[in-house]
Amino acid sequence: MRASGNMRDRQDAQDRRDAASSISSLPPLPPAELDPFRAPGESRDLAYVSIHNHSCYSILDSCCSIDALIERAVDDGMTALGLVDHDSLSGAVQFVQGCARAGIRPIVGAELTLEDKAGRPDQLVVLCENNEGYRNLCRLLTRETHEFRPLPSWKLVERSAGLIALSGCGEGRFGRLLLEGRSAEAIDLARYWQTVFGRENFYAELFPAPSAIIDRVALAAGDASVPLLASANVHFENDDHRHRYEVLSSIRTLTLLREPNLAKRELGWGGAFQTQQEADRLFGHWPESLASSLHIADRCHLEVFEPLMATA
Repeated sequence: MRASGNMRDRQDAQDRRDAASSISSLPPLPPAELDPFRAPGESRDLAYVSIHNHSCYSILDSCCSIDALIERAVDDGMTALGLVDHDSLSGAVQFVQGCARAGIRPIVGAELTLEDKAGRPDQLVVLCENNEGYRNLCRLLTRETHEFRPLPSWKLVERSAGLIALSGCGEGRFGRLLLEGRSAEAIDLARYWQTVFGRENFYAELFPAPSAIIDRVALAAGDASVPLLASANVHFENDDHRHRYEVLSSIRTLTLLREPNLAKRELGWGGAFQTQQEADRLFGHWPESLASSLHIADRCHLEVFEPLMATA
Protein backbone atom coordinates (compact mmCIF):
# COMPACT_ATOMS: atom_id res chain seq x y z
CA MET A 1 0.00 0.00 0.00
CA ARG A 2 2.83 2.40 0.85
CA ALA A 3 4.58 1.71 -2.46
CA SER A 4 1.32 2.37 -4.30
CA GLY A 5 0.92 5.66 -2.43
CA ASN A 6 4.48 6.70 -3.35
CA MET A 7 3.81 5.93 -7.01
CA ARG A 8 0.65 8.08 -6.90
CA ASP A 9 2.63 10.92 -5.25
CA ARG A 10 5.26 10.76 -7.98
CA GLN A 11 2.60 10.76 -10.71
CA ASP A 12 0.81 13.71 -9.06
CA ALA A 13 4.11 15.57 -8.93
CA GLN A 14 4.74 14.90 -12.62
CA ASP A 15 1.19 16.00 -13.50
CA ARG A 16 1.74 19.26 -11.65
CA ARG A 17 5.04 19.86 -13.44
CA ASP A 18 3.36 19.23 -16.80
CA ALA A 19 0.49 21.57 -15.94
CA ALA A 20 2.90 24.24 -14.79
CA SER A 21 4.83 23.97 -18.04
CA SER A 22 1.66 24.30 -20.12
CA ILE A 23 0.76 27.66 -18.56
CA SER A 24 4.26 29.03 -18.08
CA SER A 25 3.71 31.67 -20.77
CA LEU A 26 0.89 33.40 -18.88
CA PRO A 27 1.68 37.01 -17.87
CA PRO A 28 2.35 38.08 -14.28
CA LEU A 29 -0.25 39.85 -12.18
CA PRO A 30 0.07 43.63 -12.59
CA PRO A 31 0.95 45.76 -9.55
CA ALA A 32 -1.96 46.03 -7.10
CA GLU A 33 -1.94 49.82 -7.19
CA LEU A 34 -2.79 49.85 -10.90
CA ASP A 35 -6.57 49.88 -11.40
CA PRO A 36 -7.70 50.72 -14.95
CA PHE A 37 -11.35 50.43 -13.90
CA ARG A 38 -11.22 53.19 -11.26
CA ALA A 39 -11.12 56.89 -12.08
CA PRO A 40 -8.66 59.01 -10.04
CA GLY A 41 -10.23 59.91 -6.70
CA GLU A 42 -13.18 57.59 -7.19
CA SER A 43 -14.19 55.63 -4.07
CA ARG A 44 -16.53 52.76 -3.40
CA ASP A 45 -18.12 51.35 -0.26
CA LEU A 46 -16.18 48.23 0.68
CA ALA A 47 -18.10 45.02 1.29
CA TYR A 48 -16.30 41.68 1.11
CA VAL A 49 -15.52 38.75 3.38
CA SER A 50 -12.76 36.21 2.73
CA ILE A 51 -14.25 32.73 2.34
CA HIS A 52 -11.58 30.57 0.65
CA ASN A 53 -8.96 30.36 3.41
CA HIS A 54 -6.61 27.49 4.30
CA SER A 55 -5.06 27.03 7.72
CA CYS A 56 -2.20 24.83 8.86
CA TYR A 57 -4.73 21.98 8.94
CA SER A 58 -4.29 21.92 5.14
CA ILE A 59 -1.18 19.83 5.62
CA LEU A 60 1.83 21.17 3.67
CA ASP A 61 -0.45 23.59 1.81
CA SER A 62 -0.76 26.55 4.19
CA CYS A 63 1.37 28.31 6.76
CA CYS A 64 -1.54 30.26 8.33
CA SER A 65 -2.69 29.69 11.87
CA ILE A 66 -6.42 29.93 12.53
CA ASP A 67 -5.86 32.72 15.04
CA ALA A 68 -3.86 34.72 12.49
CA LEU A 69 -6.62 34.42 9.89
CA ILE A 70 -9.22 35.60 12.38
CA GLU A 71 -7.03 38.49 13.45
CA ARG A 72 -6.56 39.64 9.86
CA ALA A 73 -10.32 39.53 9.24
CA VAL A 74 -11.14 41.47 12.40
CA ASP A 75 -8.46 44.08 11.75
CA ASP A 76 -9.98 44.68 8.32
CA GLY A 77 -13.52 45.02 9.66
CA MET A 78 -14.88 41.85 8.05
CA THR A 79 -18.09 40.50 9.54
CA ALA A 80 -17.47 36.84 8.64
CA LEU A 81 -14.68 34.47 7.67
CA GLY A 82 -14.46 31.10 5.95
CA LEU A 83 -12.24 28.07 6.55
CA VAL A 84 -11.95 25.41 3.83
CA ASP A 85 -9.01 23.14 4.62
CA HIS A 86 -8.19 20.27 2.28
CA ASP A 87 -10.31 17.18 2.96
CA SER A 88 -10.56 18.05 6.64
CA LEU A 89 -12.72 19.64 9.33
CA SER A 90 -9.96 19.26 11.92
CA GLY A 91 -9.80 22.98 12.59
CA ALA A 92 -13.56 23.58 12.70
CA VAL A 93 -14.01 23.68 16.48
CA GLN A 94 -11.02 25.96 17.07
CA PHE A 95 -12.17 28.15 14.18
CA VAL A 96 -15.77 28.48 15.39
CA GLN A 97 -14.71 29.28 18.94
CA GLY A 98 -12.15 31.82 17.73
CA CYS A 99 -14.71 33.56 15.51
CA ALA A 100 -17.19 33.65 18.41
CA ARG A 101 -14.64 35.35 20.65
CA ALA A 102 -13.85 37.84 17.87
CA GLY A 103 -17.50 38.58 17.15
CA ILE A 104 -17.56 37.45 13.51
CA ARG A 105 -19.56 34.71 11.77
CA PRO A 106 -17.73 31.46 10.97
CA ILE A 107 -18.29 29.85 7.56
CA VAL A 108 -17.30 26.19 7.84
CA GLY A 109 -16.40 24.05 4.85
CA ALA A 110 -13.66 22.07 3.14
CA GLU A 111 -11.90 21.80 -0.20
CA LEU A 112 -12.52 18.28 -1.49
CA THR A 113 -10.08 16.27 -3.60
CA LEU A 114 -12.18 14.54 -6.25
CA GLU A 115 -11.85 12.23 -9.21
CA ASP A 116 -14.45 11.86 -11.96
CA LYS A 117 -15.48 8.64 -13.72
CA ALA A 118 -12.75 9.18 -16.32
CA GLY A 119 -10.11 9.38 -13.57
CA ARG A 120 -9.56 13.13 -14.02
CA PRO A 121 -8.63 15.01 -10.82
CA ASP A 122 -10.66 17.91 -9.47
CA GLN A 123 -10.89 20.10 -6.39
CA LEU A 124 -14.17 21.56 -5.22
CA VAL A 125 -14.88 23.81 -2.25
CA VAL A 126 -18.05 23.05 -0.30
CA LEU A 127 -19.53 25.23 2.45
CA CYS A 128 -22.03 24.15 5.09
CA GLU A 129 -25.17 26.26 4.77
CA ASN A 130 -26.96 24.47 7.60
CA ASN A 131 -26.83 21.44 9.89
CA GLU A 132 -27.81 19.05 7.09
CA GLY A 133 -24.89 20.31 5.02
CA TYR A 134 -22.53 19.82 7.94
CA ARG A 135 -23.74 16.23 8.42
CA ASN A 136 -23.29 15.50 4.72
CA LEU A 137 -19.80 16.99 4.65
CA CYS A 138 -18.81 14.97 7.73
CA ARG A 139 -19.97 11.80 5.96
CA LEU A 140 -18.11 12.69 2.80
CA LEU A 141 -14.90 13.28 4.78
CA THR A 142 -15.16 10.17 6.95
CA ARG A 143 -17.01 7.13 5.66
CA GLU A 144 -16.70 7.94 1.97
CA THR A 145 -13.03 9.00 1.99
CA HIS A 146 -12.19 5.94 4.08
CA GLU A 147 -13.36 3.80 1.16
CA PHE A 148 -12.27 6.01 -1.72
CA ARG A 149 -9.20 8.19 -2.19
CA PRO A 150 -9.64 10.51 -3.93
CA LEU A 151 -13.40 10.85 -3.51
CA PRO A 152 -15.41 9.94 -6.65
CA SER A 153 -17.25 13.07 -7.77
CA TRP A 154 -20.50 11.16 -8.16
CA LYS A 155 -20.61 10.68 -4.38
CA LEU A 156 -21.52 14.36 -4.09
CA VAL A 157 -24.82 13.68 -5.84
CA GLU A 158 -25.90 11.68 -2.78
CA ARG A 159 -24.62 14.22 -0.25
CA SER A 160 -25.24 17.64 -1.81
CA ALA A 161 -28.14 18.83 0.39
CA GLY A 162 -27.29 21.78 2.60
CA LEU A 163 -24.00 22.45 0.80
CA ILE A 164 -22.90 25.46 -1.25
CA ALA A 165 -20.20 24.61 -3.80
CA LEU A 166 -17.43 26.82 -5.20
CA SER A 167 -15.51 26.00 -8.35
CA GLY A 168 -12.11 26.16 -6.70
CA CYS A 169 -9.35 28.37 -8.01
CA GLY A 170 -6.65 27.52 -10.52
CA GLU A 171 -6.19 23.99 -9.18
CA GLY A 172 -9.88 23.10 -9.56
CA ARG A 173 -10.86 21.47 -12.85
CA PHE A 174 -13.05 24.44 -13.81
CA GLY A 175 -10.16 26.85 -13.37
CA ARG A 176 -7.62 24.55 -15.04
CA LEU A 177 -9.82 24.16 -18.12
CA LEU A 178 -10.04 27.92 -18.44
CA LEU A 179 -6.30 28.36 -17.91
CA GLU A 180 -5.81 25.91 -20.79
CA GLY A 181 -8.28 27.80 -23.00
CA ARG A 182 -10.92 25.03 -22.94
CA SER A 183 -13.86 27.29 -22.14
CA ALA A 184 -16.59 25.06 -23.62
CA GLU A 185 -15.58 22.17 -21.37
CA ALA A 186 -15.46 24.48 -18.36
CA ILE A 187 -18.99 25.72 -19.10
CA ASP A 188 -20.26 22.14 -19.37
CA LEU A 189 -18.61 21.30 -16.04
CA ALA A 190 -20.19 24.32 -14.35
CA ARG A 191 -23.62 23.31 -15.62
CA TYR A 192 -23.09 19.80 -14.31
CA TRP A 193 -22.32 21.09 -10.80
CA GLN A 194 -25.43 23.24 -10.99
CA THR A 195 -27.51 20.12 -11.53
CA VAL A 196 -25.86 18.49 -8.50
CA PHE A 197 -26.10 21.36 -6.00
CA GLY A 198 -28.84 23.56 -7.50
CA ARG A 199 -28.59 26.69 -9.61
CA GLU A 200 -28.31 28.98 -6.57
CA ASN A 201 -25.75 26.80 -4.81
CA PHE A 202 -22.80 26.75 -7.20
CA TYR A 203 -20.44 29.72 -7.63
CA ALA A 204 -17.54 30.32 -10.00
CA GLU A 205 -14.57 31.70 -8.10
CA LEU A 206 -12.66 34.70 -9.39
CA PHE A 207 -9.12 34.37 -8.09
CA PRO A 208 -6.03 36.62 -8.15
CA ALA A 209 -4.66 36.37 -11.68
CA PRO A 210 -3.89 38.58 -14.68
CA SER A 211 -6.97 40.49 -15.85
CA ALA A 212 -7.24 38.34 -18.99
CA ILE A 213 -7.65 35.23 -16.83
CA ILE A 214 -10.18 36.91 -14.52
CA ASP A 215 -12.20 38.04 -17.53
CA ARG A 216 -12.08 34.53 -18.99
CA VAL A 217 -13.52 33.06 -15.78
CA ALA A 218 -16.21 35.75 -15.58
CA LEU A 219 -17.27 35.31 -19.19
CA ALA A 220 -17.46 31.51 -18.87
CA ALA A 221 -19.55 31.88 -15.72
CA GLY A 222 -21.86 34.27 -17.54
CA ASP A 223 -22.30 31.81 -20.41
CA ALA A 224 -23.20 29.10 -17.90
CA SER A 225 -25.46 31.44 -15.85
CA VAL A 226 -23.32 30.79 -12.77
CA PRO A 227 -22.92 33.52 -10.11
CA LEU A 228 -19.41 34.83 -9.42
CA LEU A 229 -17.57 34.89 -6.11
CA ALA A 230 -14.47 36.96 -5.37
CA SER A 231 -11.90 34.67 -3.78
CA ALA A 232 -8.37 35.04 -2.48
CA ASN A 233 -7.47 31.35 -2.02
CA VAL A 234 -5.44 32.19 1.07
CA HIS A 235 -2.44 30.01 1.94
CA PHE A 236 -0.24 32.53 3.79
CA GLU A 237 -0.84 35.71 5.77
CA ASN A 238 1.10 38.18 3.64
CA ASP A 239 3.80 38.31 0.98
CA ASP A 240 6.52 38.13 3.64
CA HIS A 241 5.42 34.52 4.20
CA ARG A 242 5.40 33.51 0.55
CA HIS A 243 8.76 31.73 0.73
CA ARG A 244 7.51 29.61 3.65
CA TYR A 245 4.62 28.48 1.51
CA GLU A 246 6.88 27.68 -1.44
CA VAL A 247 8.97 25.42 0.81
CA LEU A 248 5.83 23.57 1.92
CA SER A 249 4.59 23.37 -1.67
CA SER A 250 7.86 21.86 -2.87
CA ILE A 251 7.70 19.20 -0.18
CA ARG A 252 4.08 18.40 -1.02
CA THR A 253 4.63 18.19 -4.79
CA LEU A 254 8.03 16.47 -4.59
CA THR A 255 9.71 19.26 -6.54
CA LEU A 256 12.82 21.33 -5.89
CA LEU A 257 12.38 24.94 -4.83
CA ARG A 258 13.81 26.10 -8.16
CA GLU A 259 11.42 23.88 -10.14
CA PRO A 260 7.99 25.13 -11.28
CA ASN A 261 4.77 23.54 -10.14
CA LEU A 262 1.16 24.52 -10.63
CA ALA A 263 0.59 25.58 -7.03
CA LYS A 264 3.55 27.96 -7.10
CA ARG A 265 2.49 29.39 -10.46
CA GLU A 266 -1.10 30.03 -9.42
CA LEU A 267 -0.10 31.52 -6.09
CA GLY A 268 2.51 33.62 -7.85
CA TRP A 269 -0.55 35.73 -8.59
CA GLY A 270 -1.94 35.65 -5.07
CA GLY A 271 -2.20 33.39 -2.03
CA ALA A 272 -1.94 36.07 0.64
CA PHE A 273 -4.89 37.23 2.71
CA GLN A 274 -6.66 40.06 0.92
CA THR A 275 -8.24 43.01 2.67
CA GLN A 276 -11.54 44.44 1.48
CA GLN A 277 -9.68 47.24 -0.28
CA GLU A 278 -7.35 44.83 -2.06
CA ALA A 279 -10.26 42.63 -3.15
CA ASP A 280 -12.15 45.66 -4.41
CA ARG A 281 -9.10 46.80 -6.37
CA LEU A 282 -8.76 43.41 -8.05
CA PHE A 283 -12.40 42.42 -8.54
CA GLY A 284 -14.17 45.78 -8.34
CA HIS A 285 -15.20 45.70 -12.00
CA TRP A 286 -17.17 42.55 -11.13
CA PRO A 287 -19.01 43.96 -8.06
CA GLU A 288 -21.47 41.07 -7.97
CA SER A 289 -18.56 38.77 -7.08
CA LEU A 290 -17.85 40.85 -3.96
CA ALA A 291 -21.53 40.98 -3.03
CA SER A 292 -21.72 37.18 -3.33
CA SER A 293 -19.30 36.80 -0.41
CA LEU A 294 -21.71 38.68 1.86
CA HIS A 295 -24.70 36.78 0.50
CA ILE A 296 -23.02 33.44 1.23
CA ALA A 297 -22.05 34.61 4.73
CA ASP A 298 -25.68 35.49 5.43
CA ARG A 299 -26.83 32.06 4.26
CA CYS A 300 -24.42 29.97 6.31
CA HIS A 301 -25.63 29.27 9.83
CA LEU A 302 -24.87 26.09 11.81
CA GLU A 303 -27.00 25.55 14.88
CA VAL A 304 -24.86 22.56 15.79
CA PHE A 305 -22.04 24.94 16.81
CA GLU A 306 -24.14 27.33 18.89
CA PRO A 307 -23.22 25.69 22.24
CA LEU A 308 -19.52 26.08 21.34
CA MET A 309 -20.00 29.71 20.43
CA ALA A 310 -21.91 30.44 23.61
CA THR A 311 -19.06 29.13 25.79
CA ALA A 312 -16.15 30.52 23.75
